[in-house]
Amino acid sequence: MLPRAVASLTAGILITGCGANDAGDRIDVEVTADLYSGQENPEWALSESAAEDLVEHIHTVTGMAETRQDHPGLGFRGFLVEGELEGLEGAEVRVVADGLSVDHGDELLWMPDGGTAFEIIVDDLDAQFSAAEREAIQEAGD
Repeated sequence: MLPRAVASLTAGILITGCGANDAGDRIDVEVTADLYSGQENPEWALSESAAEDLVEHIHTVTGMAETRQDHPGLGFRGFLVEGELEGLEGAEVRVVADGLSVDHGDELLWMPDGGTAFEIIVDDLDAQFSAAEREAIQEAGD
């Protein structure tokens, strides 16, 4: 169900666009839906509360292992997360349905998290759209 929901939501981003909140004091966390589609990848800013939740989660998740998580070559390849990620400056953070990877260049760490980081992003994305926009997104995904 999650991949379909992500496809629907990211299709909606491509159709309607999604901008950053104009909040004053906030943790700036940008998310890019990594889609192998031939189109520009959609990007948006997480809300302040979701950004705080995601940053806190990334720093508290356990089970880090030096195991590469292969990402499929076509379609949705996860969310790339950039911004104010204390301690992860310069690292590529990729969130997929069952965890996240942190690539420091010389090492790649995989953190299985049962989908918590993924849900934070999807729930926030869903919250940034009105009911009418969510309905249009769902129809675009069908």
